[in-house]
Parts: sequence; structure tokens; C-alpha cells
Amino acid sequence: MNLACHIRHIGQLEHLTAVPEHLMTFYATNESEQAPQGTRASMGACTRIYVGDEFCVIRMPSLAEVKRFAESAASMGLALTVLTPMMTDVEIPRIVPLFDYLNDCHPGVEVVFNDWGVMELLRSEYPALTLSAGRVLNKGFKDPRFKPTPSMGEDAQDSPDPLLNGSTFDGRWIHAHMTALDIQRCEQDLLPFKSDPTLKTSTLETAIYFPFGYITSGRTCWMASFDQPASKQFIPLAHCSRPCRHGMLELKSDQFSFRIFQSGNTIFYLYPQQTLDRLLRTVGETGTRLIYQGFGFDES
Repeated sequence: MNLACHIRHIGQLEHLTAVPEHLMTFYATNESEQAPQGTRASMGACTRIYVGDEFCVIRMPSLAEVKRFAESAASMGLALTVLTPMMTDVEIPRIVPLFDYLNDCHPGVEVVFNDWGVMELLRSEYPALTLSAGRVLNKGFKDPRFKPTPSMGEDAQDSPDPLLNGSTFDGRWIHAHMTALDIQRCEQDLLPFKSDPTLKTSTLETAIYFPFGYITSGRTCWMASFDQPASKQFIPLAHCSRPCRHGMLELKSDQFSFRIFQSGNTIFYLYPQQTLDRLLRTVGETGTRLIYQGFGFDES
């Protein structure tokens, strides 16, 4: 298995071998419950670390932190990927020193862009970096309020509906566009209602996040507004106390078809266990990169 791990701080490098146990914190309901079928048997050693954030510029590491990540990854024989979010013209200069350092000192490092403007900046000014398209650019149907009907099969697995099965990165036009830009990899989630969520349809290299996919994100952050006066709630903040460092919120409703969590400005869905089992069983046959993001929700 081509396994990568998204981490938030340097201390998490010590726990890269504990992915199966950490994964169970999202699924176990009692001490006797076991890991998803085949998890430990199919999950090899982590060979790459992800740092940064694809949803919030405030959660991007500092230049000093990126240097420590890069140096530690090199000393451990791990490849490095840096995630970047959507950014405004005001925010981009904050990240430029990271690109300068990586381009000069670690040529070939992978940077994942989730903003077409950032992509153009990287292509024009930082030719030594390897670029991949992030999952924020991949749009698909993820509404947790959707209820599959019996005629559609269990969990909509028999549905041929293109609304449920298609996403941006499945389109032939995007393959041609990415190839023309010399971008070889697209990152994505498993769509929750897709007939075969592990089926690879893209001609580009693929990376899949687990055990969470994301539903929606935005520039305003509900969690960051908790300690703000009413007049400053639900507006972009110049400074943030980063309450997302202390954990996620589980959002519950009878309308939801699967478990939903909020971390910072983004809402995620947890893959059903049978979907995770199928992913882990099949991905080893394709060589698809899997990105474990469970550590990314824990900054303690």
C-alpha cells in the first residue's frame, strides 16, 4: 500500500506506525470492537508525510516549522507533500516564503494546490516543485441528508445516477487540462453514494483521503466564532484562537445518512466501515496513494 500520513506537528512523526490503532478511535464504540477487516494486514509502512492545510490558511505551518518537517522527513527517508488552501491576494504573500524555501532547498517536493491562482503562481515562479491538484477542486455529490431508497440498492450501491457517481476529476476535459499543465496527480475523497466508491476512473494518478471525506468548507469559521462577541460572529477574522486544535465536533441529525464532524471551517463525513474495508482491500492492487488524515485532526 502506498501510504501517506497528514500530520500537524513534528512529534507525530513518532506515531506513523500506529495508524491502525489511531484509525480505530474513529470507529470503535467499545473496547472489544476490532479494527476494520484487513486493516493491519493491508496497511504497510508510511512512506510520505503531508503537512499544511487545504482548507484554512491560518492552519498553514510557519517557515520554521516547514524547515523542521522537511529536514526530519529527509533524515527518515520519507517523501514530503505540502498542502495549500484557497487564498486571497492578501494571504498569498504569507505563504510565498515557504515556496521560496522548498524550491531552493528541496527541489521536487510535492505541493498540492486547491486554488487555480496559486497553481499559476507555482507553475510560473517555482519550476522545481512538483504540483498536484487538491480535492477542494473536485466537486461531487456529498449531501448527508440524502436517503437511498430500497429500489436503489443498499447504500445506493446499485444506483447509476451520474449525479451520485460523477465528479469534476472524472471529466475527460480535466484530464487533458491537467496533462497540458504537466500535473500528473489529482487528490480526492470517496463519494459517499457512488456505486463503486473504489473504482478508479481517472487517467491521472490518484490519491484518496481516508477515513474522512469533506462535504463543504468556507472562509467563515463557526468554531472560531465561539469566543467572539455577537457582532464578530460568522465573519472572516484577522486573528484566530484556533479552537480546532482541541478536537472536532460531531454534528448529529436524524436526516444524516452517515456520521458528520466539523473541524475548523470544514465539515467532514466519516466513511462507513464497509466502505473503508473495501478501500483497504482493493487499493493495494492499484498502487493508489492513500492519505491517512486522522492525525491531522489532532494537534495536541
